[in-house]
Amino acid sequence: MNQSAFIQDIEIVDNILIFHDLVRLYNRKSCSPRVLMKIDLRKVYDTIEWGFLHEMLVALMFPDQMVDWIMQCVTTTSFSLSLNGTQFGHFKVCMEYLTRILNLVTERPEFRFHSLCKTLKLSHLAFADDLLLFCGGDSQSVRVMMRAFLSFSAVSGLHMNRDKSDLYMNGVTGTEVHNILNILGFHVGTFPFRYIRIPISYKRISVAECNRVVDKIVCRIRGWGAKHLSYAGRLILVQSVLTQMHSYWARVFLLPKTVIHKVESVYRSYLWADSAESYKVPYVAWEQCCLPKNKGGLGIVNCPLWNVTSIGKYTWWVVNKKDCLWVKWVHQIYIKHSDWWTYQPNTNTSWVWRQVCKVKEQPMPGFETHSWSACGYSVQKVYEWILGSQQRVIWQPFVWNRLSLPKHNFLAWLFVKKRCLTQDRLLKFGVITDGICYLCGAQQETQAHLFFYCCYSQRCAHLLQQWLGVEWVIKWRCKSLCKKMIVMAAISGLLHCIWEVRNKCKADMVMKRPEAVIAHIQAAIRWRLQRSDFAKQLDNSRARETSSEYKTDITELSRQQTSIDQNLLLKSLELELLKKENAKKVEQIDGLQRDVSNLNQQVISSVTATLEHMVLGSPLYNQRFQGSGKRIDKVIREIEKEDKAENPTDIELVKMFEIAFSRHEKSPIDTETVISMFFSLICLCFSIGHLLEEKHWANESNTSLILEFFCFSV
Repeated sequence: MNQSAFIQDIEIVDNILIFHDLVRLYNRKSCSPRVLMKIDLRKVYDTIEWGFLHEMLVALMFPDQMVDWIMQCVTTTSFSLSLNGTQFGHFKVCMEYLTRILNLVTERPEFRFHSLCKTLKLSHLAFADDLLLFCGGDSQSVRVMMRAFLSFSAVSGLHMNRDKSDLYMNGVTGTEVHNILNILGFHVGTFPFRYIRIPISYKRISVAECNRVVDKIVCRIRGWGAKHLSYAGRLILVQSVLTQMHSYWARVFLLPKTVIHKVESVYRSYLWADSAESYKVPYVAWEQCCLPKNKGGLGIVNCPLWNVTSIGKYTWWVVNKKDCLWVKWVHQIYIKHSDWWTYQPNTNTSWVWRQVCKVKEQPMPGFETHSWSACGYSVQKVYEWILGSQQRVIWQPFVWNRLSLPKHNFLAWLFVKKRCLTQDRLLKFGVITDGICYLCGAQQETQAHLFFYCCYSQRCAHLLQQWLGVEWVIKWRCKSLCKKMIVMAAISGLLHCIWEVRNKCKADMVMKRPEAVIAHIQAAIRWRLQRSDFAKQLDNSRARETSSEYKTDITELSRQQTSIDQNLLLKSLELELLKKENAKKVEQIDGLQRDVSNLNQQVISSVTATLEHMVLGSPLYNQRFQGSGKRIDKVIREIEKEDKAENPTDIELVKMFEIAFSRHEKSPIDTETVISMFFSLICLCFSIGHLLEEKHWANESNTSLILEFFCFSV
């Protein structure tokens, strides 16, 4: 992107910074041949061919309807749009055609790039009607480039102004110099020269060159000399006009301290003395005036700090690798693969680049603590950070009330600073010999007496209280923002009217009646309330307050949500640990159960062996068991007769016992059979007992029969 005019996110300083790097070796005798052409286009906004503009819009694939709208506007009307002295129009579209032609020319084998430009394939820079062309210091490269420009001129209708165009060469031999001059027809320029109102030179800009900004500010102030503005009016001009003139230069390089002191001196003289050359003792120190309004100052920019903050913006560009030509240039030429924060420039670099590297150390802590690299770089916020933290003043809403007139605000600021030029201060400075109050003529005039204790001031304050309907103005409180602003505006208006009456009485011995003073205050407040934009500002103020409250609530909720998320994370970690511990305990329990099962198996085996030895070895076994078997058979037959199918489980148990008994009679009993018979015997006994109870057959003889059967079976 070689065009830096009227393009979003592309700034004018890109061309200036790159231009300083291109010319930094033009004072050396032993360097490669190079040529730089500064071309001024003649009446660019009046000579563009409409057909060429239409073809460019179509080639850039604009919609047909939009092309028709644009052509209808530029061909049927005559107009120009100027914003802050800069014209905006269709020039950018036409210069795109020149850019594409020059890009094709640079690919030809006979073309040689300017030193340091081959990597980026940089051949030109353009801003509005200021065009820079640069190439190698040979006549063939110059001829190819000029042919490309002349073809562009023939198509677009934009021609160069040879009287304002200059040629700069270095390292070119005498024969080549003559050939290049014949091709171009320019005159050779000298350093330093001005490009986009900034001096360009291969060495550090001198104080004499930088004094141009001081001269421009002084000339602008002289044009305002006949307006006789108040302090408030001059303050607005300093903040809005003069500061911007200085800020443009401050965005390019660090101004010399001498120049900055001159600029601040001009600001101070104009604010307090209404002239750029005259001197008047200021009421308040300049350092206090440069503080923000909420810190007790006037909000005037501190020029040295603003200069550093503006240059510090390039640090953010380099850190975040902003998509602009200058950042690509410095990464390709200077930084390369080095770390930006530890990079140190050598003496062979341009003096502007060395200043940028010098300034980066001051905002470096802010990039670490405030995350400027991620959230963006704001010159105003960084300026406030470098300015330091001062205590906020509680009277800021009263002094800078938006409902009050600006001149009322300024006098209220002097009042709270105790810098009103009353008689006691003049007496202290030796200016006068009598300090009697002009309004009452009874006591010495001090600030407290003039505004609070003088009989005239008390009468005005009493009438103001009656109009506002409050007991005592100073102690009055109200939740309504509008009413509060009206009261504060009335107080500041009263201070200003008393001061005006005092000065009028001092100069002309004329005093206004208190009723007329209150009527004047009422008219001023009504006029401010009737302004069409004040109600909108009031609504916006309320919306900002509500939005601020919502943002505070959202911040608190997000903080609580973060705390809850952290607690949930801790709880989940604790749960995972508990799960792992439970898994270990389950494994231990399973192991213990296996051990118990093994022990039970061993005990059962031991008991089985013992029972088998006792039973099989007993001589009474067969006799007892056979007798009991007959008695049991008798009981089973009675049960089957009563209810044969009522409880098949019990019948199955009995049959199982019979099968086991019959198997015992046929074959010797092994270990598993003994265990099976033992547990089956227990189940059979309980089932028989339950059955007898349900059939109401439970008596002593049946119970004894079951017990005897169990005991003899065992």
